[in-house]
Amino acid sequence: MTPAAEAQDVLRWVEEILESGREIVPTSPALEVSINDVDGVYWVEAANDPLTGGRSRTQLIGFSL
Repeated sequence: MTPAAEAQDVLRWVEEILESGREIVPTSPALEVSINDVDGVYWVEAANDPLTGGRSRTQLIGFSL
């Protein structure tokens, strides 16, 4: 995991894919992000702090280029 402030390019990339390809717009800011390449499929995860104050990890997307 990388702090979201240090991975803004990854966040913008994923948010663009989610919005244009799936019409999904994240509603809470990411605190940390991770991107992993598994046999040519990219898995991007984000950890955020929902309104409840608890920490949750949400897998955003898995795709191949």
